[in-house]
Amino acid sequence: MVKAKKHFTNKSVCKTKYLFLKNYENLSAEQKERVHYLSMSYPEIGDTYKLKIQFKEIYANTNVEDPTDAMLEWVKLVNASDIYQLKGFVKTLKANWDGILKYFETRATSAFAERVNLKIQEIKRAAKGYRNLDNFKTMIYFHLGGLEINTRI
Repeated sequence: MVKAKKHFTNKSVCKTKYLFLKNYENLSAEQKERVHYLSMSYPEIGDTYKLKIQFKEIYANTNVEDPTDAMLEWVKLVNASDIYQLKGFVKTLKANWDGILKYFETRATSAFAERVNLKIQEIKRAAKGYRNLDNFKTMIYFHLGGLEINTRI
């Protein structure tokens, strides 16, 4: 059962989304004070913010000996809370659990493959189509191989 979204009527909470999305270390002293005040005034906001910081520490592997155990503990904390948005996030984590654990072991991601795919799509768009597949392959090799050619004679 999904709970209805809570709307805050207090003006002090309005327009604070980016304040909580920003990294804590990047906040000014005034912003840190405001985060602290809102976290104390609205315990659900404070709990959510604490869980966000804990997750970031686990993901960055700072101050965590075993990230797998830390992640399981974090999931238990979320499940014990009444924060339905984070429970949805936990479902996503569970659906991708094996890949997440593999990331902690290897610190490898698909970012490079995604970058190569993006470059191929750019080549395809720039050319507005090739007459045959061999020309398309040649352009991919040319651009991704780092070749330079002097077109002036």
